[in-house]
Amino acid sequence: MPLVRTGLLAIPDAEKQEKAINAFTTIKDKALKNGAPYILSSKAAKCTVASDKPGSGVTWTVVYMLSFASKEDEHYCTKEDPVIKEMREKAGVVEAAGYISVIADI
Repeated sequence: MPLVRTGLLAIPDAEKQEKAINAFTTIKDKALKNGAPYILSSKAAKCTVASDKPGSGVTWTVVYMLSFASKEDEHYCTKEDPVIKEMREKAGVVEAAGYISVIADI
């Protein structure tokens, strides 16, 4: 069963939203571990909040999902991969007004 990291980003600027979506959608082909791709799948899209209880007040604009074969691969992505770090900076992820992510075996 793959490990899935799902995240929400609050990026107000539409152009930066598109940059983030493109970056997350294509990252699985660029991020390598020991010379080989390790992200099983990567998806991203614009989103709207359907419900929010108790009400965070954050306007989430981008959702992404990254799938991994193991917790070690997810950890490498989050903490060590230089391509991922660069992507976060260039795609405006570090400038997001807010972000949240969860990890689950799905």
